[in-house]
Amino acid sequence: MKDGTIDAIVSDHRPDDREHKVLEFGPAAFGIIGLETAFGVANTALKGRTTLRRTIERLTHGPRAVLGLPRVHIAEGNAANITLFDPEVDWTCTEADLVSKSHNTPFLGQRLTGRALGVVVGEVVRMVPAMKGVEA
Repeated sequence: MKDGTIDAIVSDHRPDDREHKVLEFGPAAFGIIGLETAFGVANTALKGRTTLRRTIERLTHGPRAVLGLPRVHIAEGNAANITLFDPEVDWTCTEADLVSKSHNTPFLGQRLTGRALGVVVGEVVRMVPAMKGVEA
């Protein structure tokens, strides 16, 4: 990240129902959920190694740049499509914290720093139901 080698961080969010995931490794559907833990995992892994700003840029502008898409700017009058997060909250990922239709993630039971709290899409604000794994 510091030298620019890594210019994008993505989640490859691939939810599947339990019947397609709780199998032996070979026949199990490929992928894990990632949207709910992507920021916390990246922030935890990179904390102290790079700035929060650079981590956010790699999660937001980085993938768009790789795909040749223009940068998106937050401005009055523009439709919003943003994630609300707390970069300092300390939490442990549990199945109860996941709102995805699938819970297939290797991060269950892991302590993470930083968490998505909700999203703003257009004029709709959706907050994460409860922060059960957050420690005071």
